[in-house]
Amino acid sequence: MQKLVCTKKEKGVTYWKFSDTGDDLMEHIPQEERIHVHTLIVSDTHLGTQGFRANAFLAMLNTFWIEKQFILLGDIFQDGDFKRLTGSHWQVLSRIRKLTSPDKDLDEIWIEGNHDNTVMAGVIGSIVGLDVQREFSWEFAGKKYLVIHGDMFHWFMVTYPLIADFMARLYGLVDYIDPHHRHIGQFLAKKAAELNREHEHVAEGAAKYGKKKGVDVIICGHTHLAMRQTFENLEYVNTGCWVKDLCSFVTLTEEGLTLNYVSLE
Repeated sequence: MQKLVCTKKEKGVTYWKFSDTGDDLMEHIPQEERIHVHTLIVSDTHLGTQGFRANAFLAMLNTFWIEKQFILLGDIFQDGDFKRLTGSHWQVLSRIRKLTSPDKDLDEIWIEGNHDNTVMAGVIGSIVGLDVQREFSWEFAGKKYLVIHGDMFHWFMVTYPLIADFMARLYGLVDYIDPHHRHIGQFLAKKAAELNREHEHVAEGAAKYGKKKGVDVIICGHTHLAMRQTFENLEYVNTGCWVKDLCSFVTLTEEGLTLNYVSLE
């Protein structure tokens, strides 16, 4: 059975370790044995790349019971080439589809990212049972939340779209050379971040947008860097990604929002 084991909890942050016991229980773990959350948010899985940590993602689904909302916050696929999807990638899509079964009162929402072709998102959304949107907001436990992928706040991408597109294609090439992003991919990602300061641009842009929308918390993906930052009375949260040895996602309960890190090492 693949599942997550909690190793440490801090205020607003929980650390997990991926565990595989070798048996084949998978999604048959009883509801009462899972951790219940109101909302679970993931982004930047990049299905179709070798870097996607499919087993860790399945372990997350085995560990949590989502009561109300499962939000896929953009860049779920790398591109529209489904030939790149491996068996484990299809297994992830199958599990996501099962979450929308009639016996579950669960809303599944796909927020479009810059890698998510609009037509493809609509087709896959219909097949898998996802509601595809550009952004989504809701109120829970006295706070207003907004999710949006975040690429529109990335100044470099908006200003230099051709260069950004080239870098995205380069990422796809590097994925085959360095699928675990431990050498070439890690170096290029670091240099790209230094060049265009994407983390800062997205955080600052999201904060301005969140204040304009009158929300308490705005949650983005896109940068692959999980983080929490406060801008006056507004909190910015980034969900991180699933193409690193340290994956991350966000959960929401009555007690508040938690940023979760999953170590694969």
